[in-house]
Amino acid sequence: MSARIKNRFVFLIFVTLNLFSITTFASAWPVFLPPDKALLLDQNAIDTSRCPPGEGRLIASFSINIHQSLCKTFCPDSWTWIAKSDETCHKLATDFTFQRYEIDHYHDQDGMTSYSIVTASFGKKEDAQSAFKFIFITPEEHWYCYEMNSDLHLVSCANDT
Repeated sequence: MSARIKNRFVFLIFVTLNLFSITTFASAWPVFLPPDKALLLDQNAIDTSRCPPGEGRLIASFSINIHQSLCKTFCPDSWTWIAKSDETCHKLATDFTFQRYEIDHYHDQDGMTSYSIVTASFGKKEDAQSAFKFIFITPEEHWYCYEMNSDLHLVSCANDT
């Protein structure tokens, strides 16, 4: 085998192994969704007993374990969405729709991302004001979260430690 062919062969093996490592590593990061109305109803997070017909009230501080209900890849067992509710009745047909994420990153004294806070807003699809929110706060272990697919509302968090 000539040196040129041998170098190409070694290069192809190197590239293949690195691509495999990158894809495996990336798929190990947590990827998850916001809660949806069906899950909230299933977990009794919406109280309809004290609202007019067709409306419901999100139970304040209700928590949903991301690992158990909304994880698409590895998610730590302790990660949860926490409901922030105004405790008023909202229309089930329109106000329990995911609107958008707001993701804030907080840095340590060295400028490294220390943790992220992901806020999922719900309400009428095109409305600027939200009816309620769910908050997720990463541990202070250098987690950096971002919306990886806005059509599917997927969030991923990476850890650089």
